[in-house]
Amino acid sequence: MTTHHNKKRNVGVIHEQLVRYIGGAIIAGDKQLADKTLDILTRRFRKGTELYKEFRLFNALVNEPMGNTELARLVVNEARSASSSHDKQKLSQEKSLLIKEINHVLGENRFYDIRVPNYRLYATVQSLLDNWRGSKLLDIGAVAKYEHGLTEWLSREKLNESAEPTASSDPLVQKIMMQSFKTKYSEKLLPSQKSIVEAVMLRDSATLRKELEKARLTVLRSLKEYQQNCESGALLEKVEKAVQAIENFEPQNENTDVGRTMQLLELVAEIKGENDE
Repeated sequence: MTTHHNKKRNVGVIHEQLVRYIGGAIIAGDKQLADKTLDILTRRFRKGTELYKEFRLFNALVNEPMGNTELARLVVNEARSASSSHDKQKLSQEKSLLIKEINHVLGENRFYDIRVPNYRLYATVQSLLDNWRGSKLLDIGAVAKYEHGLTEWLSREKLNESAEPTASSDPLVQKIMMQSFKTKYSEKLLPSQKSIVEAVMLRDSATLRKELEKARLTVLRSLKEYQQNCESGALLEKVEKAVQAIENFEPQNENTDVGRTMQLLELVAEIKGENDE
């Protein structure tokens, strides 16, 4: 998934090289060099700059696994829209000034020799960002291939599923996901379903468990009410089995339990709709 591009203008690569250069200087005991590099990093990537905006978006696409293909597609789509809001000309100027300062202060030959892990992924993401902003460096087939590869990468599971992710999640990812959810899917879901989906998207395990249990009790109560008015013996038998199954159902935060709960809520809505007719 690589394309020919200038790695000096790759925001992910240049940021990673600066961080590694600082680390190398500290290990070597060269505090002056470490301070100079840190000054470049913090000043050039300060909040409000176009470099800062692009790096945050880049970082979200590279380092925030979704664990779900559909959510990954949403993030890619919203990242495409978000990238168009960047000031293309100003961003190019800021990159040129950054490269010029690195060459002058740190020395071009030493700095750009630093190897960056996942370089091919970084090249893919930067190529897509540039193309989404209208650079047209890629043909349609290449864009589709790169976006598919990026979606697969974002779909990967987190390595440590037991860790609480909310504190470390990038706020930009949360914002992208919530905006997309509200504009495209919110009106299609029941209120109870919205709460569950929002907890999943924010990766708030505690809230998700509460919402799943709340939904279980809601479904159980609705089915018991339906039992009292049901006149069909065959249907009543099925409802009784469903009630028993739900009483023994202890939803956690696994994907299967989320999907099952969403289906149960939909079923209850259909039952209530039939009763209202």
